[in-house]
Amino acid sequence: MENNKLTLSWDKDQIKEKPKNQIFNMFMLSGLTRVYIDTQKLDLVIPEHLKKLPSIMLELGYDLQKPITDLTVSDFCFEATLSFSGEFYTCVVPWDSVIAITTVDGVGVFYNSEIAKPEQQTKTEQRTKFTLLQGGKN
Repeated sequence: MENNKLTLSWDKDQIKEKPKNQIFNMFMLSGLTRVYIDTQKLDLVIPEHLKKLPSIMLELGYDLQKPITDLTVSDFCFEATLSFSGEFYTCVVPWDSVIAITTVDGVGVFYNSEIAKPEQQTKTEQRTKFTLLQGGKN
């Protein structure tokens, strides 16, 4: 089977000018993408039990075991039916709730937020380390 994934090849100056939806689309085309979310934003639609946490990390991709068939990306948010512990939920994630977007290889963009950067969380909460390329635009 042929591998159709793209290789990320832009530099820091290119990425800092991109809006979150473009960064998200580029990362998704390159493979598994991690999106860190501030769960306290009002317009965020996720399962209620996840809103009790200060932040969460979603792993998204086109080659998941349970494919995301209805992913919609706009200038304001992304929407999709996602699986949490085997149950499906329709989620709406506004870009202003996104605090970081990374690849599984550690390439990513952190956006200023009152929530601690993912690499500053305790070791039990930490899911990944990522390399900060540049703060980006909303």
